[in-house]
Amino acid sequence: MHMMAEQTTQRAAPTPLAIPNFRLLWIGQSLFSLAVQFYTVALVWLVLQLTGSGVALGAVLTVAAVPRAVAMLFSGIIADRVEPRVLLALSALGSATLVGGIAFLLAIDGMALWALYIIAALLGLMDAFFYPTALAQVPRLVAPEKLAQGNAIITTSDNLANILGPAVSGFLISALGLPLAFGLNAIAFAFGGAIMWRMRRRASLAQAQEIGQPRESLRQALMNGVRFAWHTPAIRTSLLMLAMLNFAALGPVVVGLAAMTEQRFGGDASLYGALMATFGCGALLGGILGGLLPALERPRLVLVWLALGMGGGLILIGVVAALWVALVVLALSGVGAGIVGVIAGSWLQARTPDHLQGRMASLLIFSLVAVDPFSNALAGALIDLSLPSVFIAGGALMIGTGLVALFSPKMD
Repeated sequence: MHMMAEQTTQRAAPTPLAIPNFRLLWIGQSLFSLAVQFYTVALVWLVLQLTGSGVALGAVLTVAAVPRAVAMLFSGIIADRVEPRVLLALSALGSATLVGGIAFLLAIDGMALWALYIIAALLGLMDAFFYPTALAQVPRLVAPEKLAQGNAIITTSDNLANILGPAVSGFLISALGLPLAFGLNAIAFAFGGAIMWRMRRRASLAQAQEIGQPRESLRQALMNGVRFAWHTPAIRTSLLMLAMLNFAALGPVVVGLAAMTEQRFGGDASLYGALMATFGCGALLGGILGGLLPALERPRLVLVWLALGMGGGLILIGVVAALWVALVVLALSGVGAGIVGVIAGSWLQARTPDHLQGRMASLLIFSLVAVDPFSNALAGALIDLSLPSVFIAGGALMIGTGLVALFSPKMD
């Protein structure tokens, strides 16, 4: 009996954190995500201080989002072929260099809006290569039965970054000023890159060759990934719905909340960071809950409830001028987003062949980031007309998307 128990223990899949490469990925991505959230708040505040314009803020965020979205289509192909630690480390170290450049320009009083456009665009490219590569490693490192657990660990760390990044950024901007805050931001990126460089090399880099397929061109690889997603109705419809939900929510949350902090609540960067961190607290709880829930069989109803709930919450923020309302809505919205992030991501990974994991990760993230420039630009334009309209329009679009998905059997 003792021997049988020992054999069962040996056959049991290790927990994700017992896998060295997963631990390094987890720590490195946690630092990278913390730095990204820190940078997001600092960038928004910097643009507002330089220009005081919602249109300019939307334009800078749009410039960052466009190259990120375009590169995202191809970054998953590269993630399926190239040593992961190289892409992960170089993306983080590149981000450190760019953010350090912002700190230097601010320190010598040489920051100009045109320079910020260039840096924002290059940082968008760093994100495009980092996140699909990191996401694709989870199903490659973790056993299928531990997939939800692995995703929950990564998501929980990301959500902790969503809490700590904005809060720490707002505090340090207020306490130390923007130059030193961006300098510390660059150090966080650099540490993340150094940790991920220590990941062990994969046994093989040629995923296509491992399954006996000929080497694909970039175009063929892209089309094969898109074809797989498009000809799987549930995946196709889910990706389209996620894109619509992100389009409706991103601009109001990132751009709208920054303007609301100043115009409605009379706050500074620390209050804006606290509002963003509130969403992160809810997402942290949602990510933990998502890891405890059973595997998702049908994503439709979960996405529908998220759309209806968050849509109603955005409208409430727009029409009720009370800080506590914004805090409650952001926290509850974060819970829903955290749950969906874990179970929907695991659902997609479980239905994707190993050699397509990088491309599916790219398509998943692309479905979110491709709409960023349009959402940010629209929110920036609406702010200059009417602050409440940003939240009302976003909420109405989310509710409409949820109602369409409610009657879409192709998501099942």
